[in-house]
Amino acid sequence: MTNIEQKAVNPLAVRISDLSVAYGSNTVLNGIDLDVAKGQVLCLIGRSGCGKSTLLRTMNGLAKANSGSIDILGRRMDKDTNFDDLRTSVGMVFQSYNLFPHMRVIDNVAVGPRKVLKRSKQEARDIARKQLEHVGLAEKADHWPSQLSGGQQQRVAIARSLAMNPQLLLLDEVTAALDPETVGSVLAVIRGLAKDGMTMVLVTHEMSFAYEVSDLVAYLEGGKVIEIGSAKELLTQPNDDRTRKFLTRTLPAAAIPPLEVPK
Repeated sequence: MTNIEQKAVNPLAVRISDLSVAYGSNTVLNGIDLDVAKGQVLCLIGRSGCGKSTLLRTMNGLAKANSGSIDILGRRMDKDTNFDDLRTSVGMVFQSYNLFPHMRVIDNVAVGPRKVLKRSKQEARDIARKQLEHVGLAEKADHWPSQLSGGQQQRVAIARSLAMNPQLLLLDEVTAALDPETVGSVLAVIRGLAKDGMTMVLVTHEMSFAYEVSDLVAYLEGGKVIEIGSAKELLTQPNDDRTRKFLTRTLPAAAIPPLEVPK
């Protein structure tokens, strides 16, 4: 049994069935079906505006579904869902770091455990120091966010999510706003989380990273999942012409095994 197959037999962390989201007459998601087992990493790829970020936001209650169902960590999301409670188990990291500029780094990370989990100030700070060490920024604990690079701020944002001890982590193009030289440090943190078995759903334009870290990759177009499969299968041997055309335009040369084009 392969590693992907082993993870696939784990209990589901996410089950999405026939999910649709619309804003007025604009349908953003149209009949999405997705399963993510605990311990799996799913990468969502596709053109800008295809619905990737909306799908992530729907998974933690920031966007509202018009129809279909979402089960997160065994809980059905509906009108009675306590989303504040849900978000203690589902972390989300955005493209923008959203750190509090008036708080030092350690307090940015400690604020969740202290305010939401009701930990003491010392307990929350101990958790924060552990997570800052996890992302390689223990020495920056007493700095202000403005003293950090973009990549360092994004790692603090990841540490802030990890401080809540989430069972599922959602990451929305977390390297998109970074300078090229700082991308690697953030991807290294995510790579480590995947190795440690963190369940993740992430939106990325870094195809070589998606190939390396993902168990599954889903290609979205026009609010629909066009194709889903293992990273190796989908990124090198896509079945759908739409997936193949997208990858032909976006894959960097020699970043992953070459795309196989049917003769």
